[in-house]
Amino acid sequence: MMKVNLVTSLDRKDVLECLRLWSLQRTLAKRDLEVQILDIEEKTNMGRSEAEAFGELFPNYKRIASRQELEEALEEESLVFVTGVKAWKSRHAGAAKKALMLKGIDIEKYAYNVGMDSSEYGLIEKGPIKKLIQEFKSISVSKPEDQKYLAGLYVKEIPLLCDNTLLLRTNEYNLILKKYNSIRDYILLDTRKKDPKLIELAKKVKRDTGLRVITLDGGFALKHGFQGETIKTSQKFLGVVKGAKYVITDNERSVMFSMIYKRPFLYVNENAEGQEWLAKLLKDVKLKGNMLANADEYQGIEQFKLYNGYALHKRLSEQKKGAYAHLDMLTGVEPKKDEFVDAPTDILKKDCCGCYACAEVCPVTAIQMTPDKRGHYFPVVDKDTCISCGLCKKSCVIQQPRLAGKEETYPKAIAAYHKELDTRKGSTSGAMFPGFARHIIEDKHGYVAGAKYDEDMNVVSDVANTMEGVKAFYGSKYCKSLLDGSYKRIKELLDQGEYVLFSGLPCECSALRAFLRKDYEKLFICEIICHAGPSAKVFKAYVKYLEDKFGSKVTNVTFRQKKNGWQAHQTSMVVEFQDREPLRVVNRSNNYYRIFANDYIARESCTSCRFTYLNRAGDVTIGDFWGIQEIHPEMYDNQGASFVLINNKRGQELWDMAKDEFIWIDSSVEKIFKKNHREPISYKMDSDEFFHRMEKGEDINQLLEEFNDLKK
Repeated sequence: MMKVNLVTSLDRKDVLECLRLWSLQRTLAKRDLEVQILDIEEKTNMGRSEAEAFGELFPNYKRIASRQELEEALEEESLVFVTGVKAWKSRHAGAAKKALMLKGIDIEKYAYNVGMDSSEYGLIEKGPIKKLIQEFKSISVSKPEDQKYLAGLYVKEIPLLCDNTLLLRTNEYNLILKKYNSIRDYILLDTRKKDPKLIELAKKVKRDTGLRVITLDGGFALKHGFQGETIKTSQKFLGVVKGAKYVITDNERSVMFSMIYKRPFLYVNENAEGQEWLAKLLKDVKLKGNMLANADEYQGIEQFKLYNGYALHKRLSEQKKGAYAHLDMLTGVEPKKDEFVDAPTDILKKDCCGCYACAEVCPVTAIQMTPDKRGHYFPVVDKDTCISCGLCKKSCVIQQPRLAGKEETYPKAIAAYHKELDTRKGSTSGAMFPGFARHIIEDKHGYVAGAKYDEDMNVVSDVANTMEGVKAFYGSKYCKSLLDGSYKRIKELLDQGEYVLFSGLPCECSALRAFLRKDYEKLFICEIICHAGPSAKVFKAYVKYLEDKFGSKVTNVTFRQKKNGWQAHQTSMVVEFQDREPLRVVNRSNNYYRIFANDYIARESCTSCRFTYLNRAGDVTIGDFWGIQEIHPEMYDNQGASFVLINNKRGQELWDMAKDEFIWIDSSVEKIFKKNHREPISYKMDSDEFFHRMEKGEDINQLLEEFNDLKK
């Protein structure tokens, strides 16, 4: 295991600096690196409990009192990072300064998110620093002012990276958080300057809300009628911020962790010298409204609200992309190489959507769909069997997406739900699919294809010709299905003159068209709008965890049961077992549901999906009509509503056949996609970490829970 030495100058009582260092330490440790902290600092007097808490954060910590100690601690063939936003501050003189610059030490050295005290730029003698920093192979910073200053001294480019606190997910901080026990809600006032205007602001908010105010300074609190808390550890600080109803601050530490914990906050940055970087960050993550130039700008409690707080963690996560790439480069992690699939389709693995078209169309069965380490299925060719006919490449929906076709007057948009409440309750949204299926089965005596669970809880594609059989296809299944033999079976039925309704994800609908290579008048393709295609391996591991925990075989999973309502925060996951009562868990706090919803286990191809917005592969496209309570309030009863896109004449025929099953009104494409995503999902860097740790054999539920952004 490679070793990384983090050389720093740490004020052990500085909560934010400790958390920044802990975050970098953990980020490196997750890359299977051994991390040692080498602290060049005067001894800090700490109480026993403080020292124990510090030791929990940094188990591999050494205080360095001399250059000799530093040289002895730096092992050969280890990486050395100097880090800390004030590691090169001017008060470090003589030996300490030279040590933090690693002057003359013959070792590969890097400066990661290093900095100075910006208020002292004019006092720092540039000549010696300019000479010392040339010994570093790389220097990065997290503050624009440091970048600007050092750029005039260092010969190489200096990357500007995110603050270290943003390297981790919220739940990773929960691993060290010490809960702050408070029976009553409270306002946290965290002020560095003890500005009288900020104190008056806290009193106004106290009057507006009726809540008490706590501060992190006991004497100051008593003077102003607030409650004081002595918070001497980073762990307790996290607990106080997370538990706050509102946060008022001029301190960067409370701003950072109010964002991380999505606590409503106001940041007053009057005369905030050295915090220009923080103002820029707030603008970048669309929280400019939570920043006041001075306390007099306070107008009411609404100013605390986080703009689109549900998406805040995604915006914060975007900040760390550059930092992750830079750390990969420093630690020798090779960037992902574009890899082709092991089949003659001539596409990159990252683009393959696992639609099965190439495997199904092969006339000599030379291609098998095989799971990779992450549980996503990809084509693998038997080169000895392959006859190089080229059909697989011709059928590839990445090479040539097969769409429903552009026809005049289409698409048409409809808002609808099934007339029978019981049917609707048994479906995920408005029960469009059961209505369509009934007409194909009962009126046309045809067949319906959809996804169901087999006896081993694999999600598989199957065909049914009774409504009882079709019921197995009802409801969303948040796991990519196995499609072996499905397209061939559908072709056989069509060639026999049977009616067929196929329901599937957009890429699967396109794959069916590619496989068939001609139009069939009796085929109707119903496309289910897709969030992303999650790994079957993760779902199976979660099912096994449930079976082991409850001692009974899982027989069914309903992902969005609507007993308490249809809205995302109301639905439940219901797990049925062979020998015990069902398990019901609120979806938004369920570990598996959250990792699916946050795209950590999706195929990489879903980030460049060809089948979004109006690029439709089905004759009709159906899905949840999110936001219908605002757009068509007359259609909202919280029991589920769907949108229907009629994409061509074949889709119109299907709709006309079944529309009497539904309550419906005309809508528009713009209204349908107001709350449904128009673009592919974003790639999540954290998915690499998740699958790496899963491959190492970590407990699946603990791993899922760590990635659950809503877990309390």
